[in-house]
Amino acid sequence: MGVEKVKSSAKKQEEELTNRILVVFCLGLLTLLGVMSLYRLMLSPRTYIMIHGASFAAGVIFAVLGAAAVAAALSKRAKSGGGFWSGRLAISGAICFIYSGSLLLICYRSFAAFRILYVALPVMAFLYLIYNIYQRDFFWQSVVVGCSGAVLYALSRWLHYKPWQPIVHITYITALTLLAAGFLAVLAFRKGQGVLFGIKVFPPGANYRLMLVTFALMAAVIAAALFAGSGIAFWAMAGVFAYLFVLAVYYTIRLM
Repeated sequence: MGVEKVKSSAKKQEEELTNRILVVFCLGLLTLLGVMSLYRLMLSPRTYIMIHGASFAAGVIFAVLGAAAVAAALSKRAKSGGGFWSGRLAISGAICFIYSGSLLLICYRSFAAFRILYVALPVMAFLYLIYNIYQRDFFWQSVVVGCSGAVLYALSRWLHYKPWQPIVHITYITALTLLAAGFLAVLAFRKGQGVLFGIKVFPPGANYRLMLVTFALMAAVIAAALFAGSGIAFWAMAGVFAYLFVLAVYYTIRLM
């Protein structure tokens, strides 16, 4: 009886996880279709101003809803220590913030924002898949490597067209600062056995050494790309994503 109960509980959790991932991917697909529709509408001078204003208003509304959902999730977590609704509210808040950021980005950068969203939205859906299936250390390394790849792509463009613009140096300094902060945070998590300031992020068995190598490697690649030029930055981006593929293979084998 006890074994059957454990199997039933595991099957129920697996079905819940599958449904959750399907919902997120469906929302991502619908969001991409909505972004494509907005792009077509903004091509027309008649609807450009109207869509621009509506996007800003909707972005603000989603930001307020996201903040309310996150606040409610934190309140329920403080009262009951988590639970069903706490997790659902947190996920809803994150989705609202993604919608808000997407709409406000369209207002700020207009057509350039669409190119960013066509890449960013599928990437976020796949990161959600990694978060739920793989180990936490691989998820955070995927975020770090993905962001580093985006920085290298931006540097490959900016170093070719406008190498002395302030945005190049701001991006460079910000990326290296965040990577250094992440490196120190991993050291602190390793010392606290996955816990920092009372927040548990990494489970037992997390590969802290590999995470430290990833942070250090990304910082070295970005630093080298800035001085080597746009061509090297582009090929460094390709190397970074090849490294991510190697990580994916390694952590997939660990799941087996």
